[in-house]
Amino acid sequence: MTPICAFDIDPSGRAVPVASASAEPPAQGYRWLHLDLTDPATVKWIHAELPERVAAALTQAETRPRCDVVGDGMILNLRAINLNDGADVADMISLRCWVSAGLVITARLRRVFAADDMRLQAEAGHAPADAGVFVATLTDRLVDRIEGASVALTDAMDAVDDRVLDADEGVHDELGPVRRRAIMLLRFARPQRDAVAKMSTVNAVVDEHERLRLAESALRLTRAVEEMEAVRDRGAAAADHLDAIHAARHSRNSYALSVVRRCSCRWAF
Repeated sequence: MTPICAFDIDPSGRAVPVASASAEPPAQGYRWLHLDLTDPATVKWIHAELPERVAAALTQAETRPRCDVVGDGMILNLRAINLNDGADVADMISLRCWVSAGLVITARLRRVFAADDMRLQAEAGHAPADAGVFVATLTDRLVDRIEGASVALTDAMDAVDDRVLDADEGVHDELGPVRRRAIMLLRFARPQRDAVAKMSTVNAVVDEHERLRLAESALRLTRAVEEMEAVRDRGAAAADHLDAIHAARHSRNSYALSVVRRCSCRWAF
């Protein structure tokens, strides 16, 4: 099994690349393995080396954001904004994690840019000093991108609203994608908020300082979710407004046509 990257990280945060996942783990600090779940050898290794419940959580076909304590570790299923080429940002992608004091495993099917941030930091020789700091830092970076998507969505809805007020005929074509994006983002942003909030309350791996960081991340996610819900509701109101305008125009046109027909009938006689 060949990881995407592997590092042994000491308590000072110094990161040293690991040639093989089977190498002896560090006596102090922790090991981070970032794995590619599209590799059958990786899936086989996970089932051979990790507890059954953990292995099942990392490799299941469909995931929903969650945080579960298992022994002295945590199973985390998180979602990330999809920034891959040609992808829809609202198609949030999964990042599955197993976190214990001496081992952090992150596993993905598609590239997760927040995890790449962590890799680049480790390659530069510096990484979070312990597994709890790693989790809080990774969560911050996931939330940063979700907040960015939420702001972009709000800006898009603002632009659509202006055109709705002007009764722009072509605005229907732009309103639909904005509403769809809000609904898709909410599908995973809501449970992710709940998972991060739970992470901020558990004692496994994460110390009090990092729990406070996670609580702040949960609050940021709450604000982002509220903005997405506002966009969804504004989109529904805009669609109702456009339907009302269309119905009024149709009614006026029908009335005008009926008047013309009545006049035509009179002239015929």
